Amino acid sequence: MVNFTILAGGYTSFVVSYLFDSDASSLTLLGQSPTGPNPSWIASHPKNRSILYAVNEVSSGGVQSFTINLDGSLTGPIDQVSSGGEYPAYVSALSTGSVAVMNYGSGNGEIISTTFDPLHFAQDPNSITFPPPDGGVSHPHMAFEYGGEVFVPDLVNNILCYSLCHFVN
Repeated sequence: MVNFTILAGGYTSFVVSYLFDSDASSLTLLGQSPTGPNPSWIASHPKNRSILYAVNEVSSGGVQSFTINLDGSLTGPIDQVSSGGEYPAYVSALSTGSVAVMNYGSGNGEIISTTFDPLHFAQDPNSITFPPPDGGVSHPHMAFEYGGEVFVPDLVNNILCYSLCHFVN
């Protein structure tokens, strides 16, 4: 028997914890942990799986950090910071210890450093604006780390473009 704890964000004000039992193919609700509004994307820290980051996909965009308890519930938010734009649709913890957030509504993203403790954000984000080829608004919606670079898919006029950003160390 293998059991998995599944955490799910969404367009509510909490992250939901489920228990999946692979033998019974069943999903059981464990609980709901309060967050800020619309934690539509969540990501775990690459080295410390008890740390979770969540965006607040609203016009005043934010990023929050939490700890994941053994029962799947969250403690926090421990820290929160502005996403630097509107409607952040994605957050990713990078191997450098920074957190990448992409603001779908305002066409920009940020690489946010953490302090010595990855639960706390430094107040010196590196903002990146993605100018679309047609002069409208760019829609970055992900950040994928590969080989010391971050690739950002940008949905513009129903065309998938790729912008490339180098890590800020």
